[in-house]
Amino acid sequence: MIRLVQPLFDQAELDAVSEVIRANWIAQGPRVRAFEEQFAASVGARHAIACQSGTAALSLALEAMGIAAGHEVVVPSLTFSASAATVVRQGSRVIWGEIASLDCPLLDETAWPADVTPATRAVMFVAYAGYIQRLVATRQACRQRGLKLIVDATHAPGLRPEGRPIGELCDCAAYSFHSTKNMTCGEGGMLVTDDADLNAFARRLREHGLERFADPDEAGYDYRIAFPGWNARISDLTAAVGLAQLGKLERFNARRIELAKLYDRKLAPLGLADLPLGRPFAGVRDSGTSHVYPVLVPRGADRRAVRVFLRERGIETAVHYTPLHRQSCYDVHAKAASLPITDDYTAREISIPLHAALTEQEQDTVVQALADALEACGRQPAQAERTVP
Repeated sequence: MIRLVQPLFDQAELDAVSEVIRANWIAQGPRVRAFEEQFAASVGARHAIACQSGTAALSLALEAMGIAAGHEVVVPSLTFSASAATVVRQGSRVIWGEIASLDCPLLDETAWPADVTPATRAVMFVAYAGYIQRLVATRQACRQRGLKLIVDATHAPGLRPEGRPIGELCDCAAYSFHSTKNMTCGEGGMLVTDDADLNAFARRLREHGLERFADPDEAGYDYRIAFPGWNARISDLTAAVGLAQLGKLERFNARRIELAKLYDRKLAPLGLADLPLGRPFAGVRDSGTSHVYPVLVPRGADRRAVRVFLRERGIETAVHYTPLHRQSCYDVHAKAASLPITDDYTAREISIPLHAALTEQEQDTVVQALADALEACGRQPAQAERTVP
């Protein structure tokens, strides 16, 4: 099976974990602090708060910003559930945002302002597939309306938009180190910000709301509980793996970009007659991290049949994503929305294998299989795809 994603470890991760075990400091400690400092530097932010997951990072951000019951947050429907679920779990309501186009499936900053109300507090920009082209325009739109800007950058570790520090372009950004991401600790996340107050609040929130202070009699450290928080910490074991992966991230991202460019060239001729295979973000690969490689099957092609065909050829695929505005679990938590571009995109999207360990021979196998799949399945009547209600 040619895997959709594949973590890439070597002796560096083994040595890093062994050192933590030998040091006998397993819980949050010096390696967590080092991971925070080095990751903040890598993306250009003043502060970084390591936590259990990208979802935890988003939750910390929303609560630290005071997003609560009665508030609204703009979220693109083209994203993983965690983006919207963290808003809903704060007691807030979602305003679904449309994407700009099939070629640039990022939040359209010209579409959502019409839905903003006095209850709207923030916009969540999702760096889908590792791209972030419309972030500067989104920041300007947020500033004009006095809204906070959160970047869900879980697809984009190491990315500096237009070469600029991420801390300058948003109020905060959340990252994920899940096993499917460009760098991984298995699980883990990071919230970064230039805002000292947001950093201080989120850091205490991550650790039960504790404020630590030195005992004046030098008996050690004591604490007071500033507010009821929760436990979103990571261990030094996790951070040690993260540090090892962070040291390789630039190389990992460069390889992903190289492979994405190769895909662009090799897939350009594919399609059905005059209906080409869609290749979102083609031509802007150097400005992203190429977290996933999405393609859009031509209208009239049976996406499910194409995926089954590829599976039978030993090629793993995925769909990024089932649109959240079509998930019934959000019906009572979000405003109804008409998102025709998102609906068109998500009905046709397939993610094909892309990771730093992918070989060019495997890539050629994927390209040939996709060409054969379109030939075999392109004009079949579309079959109903199972979705989660």
